[in-house]
Amino acid sequence: MFTLDKLRQLYLDGNNFDGEMPLIDISTLSFPALSDIDLSDNHLSVELPKWIWNVPNFEALDFSNNNFYGHFPLEFCNLSLLRFLDLSQNNFSGSVPSCISSLAIEHLHLSRNRLSGPLPHALYISSLVALDLGQNNLTGKIPIGLPIFRL
Repeated sequence: MFTLDKLRQLYLDGNNFDGEMPLIDISTLSFPALSDIDLSDNHLSVELPKWIWNVPNFEALDFSNNNFYGHFPLEFCNLSLLRFLDLSQNNFSGSVPSCISSLAIEHLHLSRNRLSGPLPHALYISSLVALDLGQNNLTGKIPIGLPIFRL
């Protein structure tokens, strides 16, 4: 079996990878320390495999600027150590899951997708440092209590 026991960060960003992500479930391989994956700025086009949401030690995931699509699976809530998530500039649709409030996420970038529906009260996450929801199809009122800067 191929093992990379000490691999903590995997950066494949800024290449010309295209098509679908391999359906290899890395949670079954021996990458016990892997916590960061960056596949941004490629040409990948697929629904994100569910195994991604089942690796509890992920701290940073950057899949921005690709052609990923689909809804956020409920398994997303399993990532209790996740601090950075960038899914911007893709084709994700549906609503932001309310379970996001159970995470201690600090940077959440979901801009330039096709997300819809009202903003969930779940976005009241005290750990948030950066929240980018621009250029989606979100509707309704901006919830009271969402941090908004006043001039």
